[in-house]
Amino acid sequence: MGLDQYIPNRAKKYIKVVYDPVYNMYFNQKYNNKNHLVKNIGPLEVEFDTSSNISKEWFYPRYKGDQIHEPVVSKYLADTVKKDDVFFDVGANVGYFSAVAAASGAETHSFEVDPRLGSIIYTNLEQNSDSFNVVVGAVSDRTSDVVSFTPHQSGNPSTNQIVRASYGFSVPTLSLDSYVSNREVVPNLMKIDVEGAEADVVLGGDNTLACEDLRAVLLEIHPKLLNNTTSKVRNIYSTFIDHGFDCYRFQDHRSTNLERKKIETSQSEITNLDENQMLLFSRS
Repeated sequence: MGLDQYIPNRAKKYIKVVYDPVYNMYFNQKYNNKNHLVKNIGPLEVEFDTSSNISKEWFYPRYKGDQIHEPVVSKYLADTVKKDDVFFDVGANVGYFSAVAAASGAETHSFEVDPRLGSIIYTNLEQNSDSFNVVVGAVSDRTSDVVSFTPHQSGNPSTNQIVRASYGFSVPTLSLDSYVSNREVVPNLMKIDVEGAEADVVLGGDNTLACEDLRAVLLEIHPKLLNNTTSKVRNIYSTFIDHGFDCYRFQDHRSTNLERKKIETSQSEITNLDENQMLLFSRS
């Protein structure tokens, strides 16, 4: 437990009033002129545009120096995506994993619910590839619906969630199956990170998951955000297993120890997860 538990809420408000402007001034002075970032990820050199404030706050200072985002997963993707593969990034955020796949030579399709991030993803993909598509919308089990989306209050787009309400951004929904059918394209690899909406994505992608060309899916499961967690996790697991995938988890997908291995896991193990976990569904 941190020291903040001993600080009265009223005092916290005053501390925030003083701290935030000082931090923002320090941050702006340090990173204002840093508009381009190159990261070595596995065998790849990946370029990122960091000219927007959102990108600066996402990459700096937590990924300063040689640090990379979710190192074990990043290296897996860099080692696995092949030239001329098709990669789907569902919940692309600022386009980090999209850019990794693009730098590998993959045709990249990025899906993001937050309209503020569309141009950021586009720019990051443009730095690494000339074969990509950016879709601003909510990947779900339905197409041609509209949902409301309110950005996370902290400003951190990594934790954005779909909120079915009458306020916020209005964004269209689409299913993976409808997109694959309309575009006549099938992914070879896919990453899904949608902050609790993963069951809807999987439900709307049953035909896509049945395609034998799809070799692997990275799916971050969010137990605390999933309603009816046990039922939804069981359905997600069963859908992949029924389509011929094996299920693995990484020992710690945020670990800097790149020797961490993926471990085959069972339905009961992932049903009882307490924290977010990156799962790998892979066809042997």
